[in-house]
Amino acid sequence: MKFKFNILAWVVIICFLALIVNKVLFQESNSFQESNSYEKIDNIARGTTVLIGKNLEPRQVENAEEDELSGSGVIIHRDCNTKGAMAGGSGIDAKTKFCEYYVLTNAHVIPTTNADYGIRTADGQVYGEEINPTILGKKYAYNRQIYRYEDRGYDLAILSFISDIHYPIAAFGDPNNRPIQV
Repeated sequence: MKFKFNILAWVVIICFLALIVNKVLFQESNSFQESNSYEKIDNIARGTTVLIGKNLEPRQVENAEEDELSGSGVIIHRDCNTKGAMAGGSGIDAKTKFCEYYVLTNAHVIPTTNADYGIRTADGQVYGEEINPTILGKKYAYNRQIYRYEDRGYDLAILSFISDIHYPIAAFGDPNNRPIQV
């Protein structure tokens, strides 16, 4: 009887230890996945967030000397190889892949539709301030778009810029498919 008790005790102890080890490993795995998710979210946010303001310098990603009136925006849409954004005879090779990007921001960031402003992306490139912007070192004409929604009671604006550089866009969730949490 003593022998059977020892075997049973060892089986219980081993099962108990296996449960503890499994729980610890599972929690570590979850915390790694959570931190990995936070890093992914942070990288996406950094890649899709832009600075909007006057007198922006290329490659100057973070600087305390920024204009106090500068604001931020988020790249929300990309329309690639848009023929309407390019003027005829621009000298741009038809095979060059370029995209028009749309940025969501607050309308008060751009005081008027003809205000001078630039959009600086996460890689330090500045778009929109010059009258004749360039792609691949060549000049082209671009009709800058600003859509304002202040008159409808919203402090929102959508700006656009064109680039031959591929930028990520922010993803929007579907609020109708979101689980309800109590």
